[in-house]
Order: sequence, then C-alpha cells, then structure tokens
Amino acid sequence: AGMLSSVVSQSYLLENEVYLTDFLANVNREEIGGLKCLVFVRPTAEYFADFYVLHENHASLQLGSVIGQQLNSWNRKLLCRSTEGLGALLLSLRKRPLIRYDRASLMATNLAHEIHDLMEKEEGLFDFRQSDSSPILLILDRRFDLITPLLLQWTYQAMVHEIFGISNGRVNLDVDALSGSLEDPPVNKSGTREHVICTGQDAFYRDNVDSTFGDLGENVRMLVQTFQERTLQHQSQLDSIPSMKRFIEDYPEYRRMSTYVSKHVALVGEISKRVEAFNLLQLSEIEQNIVTNTGNIQEVTFMLQREDIAHRLKVKLAIIYALCHSQSPAFDFLSFIDLLRNCEFSPDDISDNSNVYTRHVPPILDIVDSLVRGRLPLSNYPFLKSPSTDRPQEIIVFMVNGTTYEEASYLRKYCQLLPGVSVVLAGTTVHNSSSIMDELLQIRDEVL
Repeated sequence: AGMLSSVVSQSYLLENEVYLTDFLANVNREEIGGLKCLVFVRPTAEYFADFYVLHENHASLQLGSVIGQQLNSWNRKLLCRSTEGLGALLLSLRKRPLIRYDRASLMATNLAHEIHDLMEKEEGLFDFRQSDSSPILLILDRRFDLITPLLLQWTYQAMVHEIFGISNGRVNLDVDALSGSLEDPPVNKSGTREHVICTGQDAFYRDNVDSTFGDLGENVRMLVQTFQERTLQHQSQLDSIPSMKRFIEDYPEYRRMSTYVSKHVALVGEISKRVEAFNLLQLSEIEQNIVTNTGNIQEVTFMLQREDIAHRLKVKLAIIYALCHSQSPAFDFLSFIDLLRNCEFSPDDISDNSNVYTRHVPPILDIVDSLVRGRLPLSNYPFLKSPSTDRPQEIIVFMVNGTTYEEASYLRKYCQLLPGVSVVLAGTTVHNSSSIMDELLQIRDEVL
C-alpha cells in the first residue's frame, strides 16, 4: 500500500480499475497502513474468477490429473472443484447454457449432472437474459483423442508449452519438458531465466500466439529491426531540451519494448536450439505420417534405433504409433514389443495441409463444426434435460482431463471463418506431450 500511494495519485486511482486481492485463507493478512475507510464512488460488480484465463477463448482450472481410483471415475474432491470452476466460467460469461455431453465418458456424464444441479441450486445467479439461440455447454473427455496432445506443436504458444511448459503465465527457459533424460543434448544452463508471457500485456505475443515456427523467426527479426531503428532515432535526437523531454516521455514505452524484444529473442532462440538439438523437425514429420496414415513401421523403426534421439521422445513416438495402429489387423503387437525392447526401454513406458508438420487436425474441430451445423448425433452427445433443435451460436466446450493450446488455436481460426459463432474452450488442465504421457501411464491398460 505504501508503494502504491507513493507512485500514483488519488485522481489516477479513480480513473482506473484497482483491485485489492488476497486469499481468503490468509490469516496473516497485512493491514493497509493509514487506510481507515474504503469509499466506492463508482458502481461495483462481482467477478467470478475461479479459473485461469489463458487467452480470450481459452481457460483452464490447472488441476492436473483428476482421475480417481477407477480409470473412468473422478477424484471426488476434484470433481467438486471442477464444478465450481466451470460454474464460475459460466457466470463470468453470463450464460446459462443447455448441456450436452459425451455419453461414452462416465466422467463427462458426472460433470454434466453436477453443473446442472449447481445451476438449479443457484438459479438466482444464473438468471441471465438469453439470446435467440440458446448457448450450449459441450462436455467432452480428453480420452476420446489422446493423439493431439502427444504431437509436436508448431505455433508459438503451443511450442513454448511443449518445450518449456507454461505455468501460470510464466516460462522458465532452464526447464526441459521434452526429454527427461541425462543423455540428451546439452542445453545452456547459465542461471534461471524466467519470463512472463501474457496476451493481455504483451502485444507481440498476442499478435503471434498462433504464428507458425517459420513465420515467427521473421516476425522476431522485424521486431528487433524496429527496436534498433527507434534506438538510433532517440540517440541521434538528444541534442536539445525539447528532444530530451520527448525521450523522457517516451521512455516507459521504449523500456517496455526493450523488455519485449529481449524476452522474445531469448524464447525463439531457445526454441530454435531445442528444435535442432532434439531433431524435432524430423520427429514431427514422422509423427504426422503416422497419424495421417502415410507412414510405415520402417521409418518408425529407424527413428527408434537412432542414438541421437532422446529416450523420452522415442517413447512418445512409440505410443503414437501404437495408438494409431493397435486396432489395425496388420498390427503385430508382439513384434512391436520386441522392437521396443531392442531400443532399450520398457513397453510400460508406453490447417495448413501443405505443411508436413501440421497435417493433423484435432478431432474437436469436427465435433464443434457438427454441433454448429446441427449434425452432432444425439445418440453419442445427448442433451441433459432440455433438448433443442436450434443451431447454437455460442458454445462453451469443457474438456475433462485437459485441453491443448493447439485445439484453442484451431478453434480461434474456425470462429474467424464463421462470423457470429463464438467458441470458448476450457478444461481441467492444459497438456503438453510430457504431461499426457504421465497420465497415459495411469490408463495404459485401458488403451493398449
């Protein structure tokens, strides 16, 4: 409070939204010295923020694994927490939607009933004026599509999460989420390097969150060039009192831009090093060949036998192949197990179509498109209680067991092609290949 009062005036405070935040459970809350009374001179509103906003169309509860003692059951405590978080999301969006859910998932079914009971119990809170077309809450289960989070991603936000992991908007460049092996190619460890990435405060990140790896390098180069030009301009014009005054006025923006440039140069530089060190372009092409049925076991075998491929990345490639081909009559499971043993790891470890690295399209896109067009089968995705034949314009998709940044990116692009349609994606967590592999260890008996 003392720092706040020393840098801002009362008039400034009244011109802006000021939030005093704290945990309810904090018993050591500090008193704000000299503050005798809070007087609100403008209307106040209650904000329901029991979730993490990742982007304008993407939210997460950041719960990690929510699986209970049985593979298709909830951890009861986390079911309650998910109900509260999803309820808060609906309240923040001011929606009381009709509910559809994946009938094949007991976890999705349970959550559908819980959130319906919550809206009934808190009917006063959910008393919103509805649009002509009722919004839809579609509850899915990650396990209908285990492939998407396993694949290497090539948009900026998804790459950062895949390679380093994003935790509460923070990225630590010294973290290696790819390998988990001491034998992997060395990475520079010159002290902790943590950065905050936020679409609301970082214009470059906001504009490039969906940029592909190829476009990103050029965009960073242009950012650096623009910064250099501004630096030279300031240096050449500090020859008079008015020019110095302008520099001081512009300095906060200049300083902010300097921070952006340093951060994104560091991020993209580290990404490029990891892509080369871990042979990610080659691995990604093989992964895409597998999921689009244009590959073969020989190229998978070749990658698994290479000594310069990290152990964990070999495991991931083997899991992708097994998930895609285990139901095929031509799949020889015993021979595949022998191949894994020869590679010295245990079987238990187990759209731009012109771009060979992004041929896979997340199945959630087809589900949402079918819902928008009124073609989503009621037999597989029934309504809970109140059916409707309207084609929805507002959709909230909640994914039990986690979403991915790639899915959020595809849904943003989808909505850009359909004016008037909005889709918000949320889930219990946000996966990268490392986190989904950890969960697969829990359910491998159900999958393989």
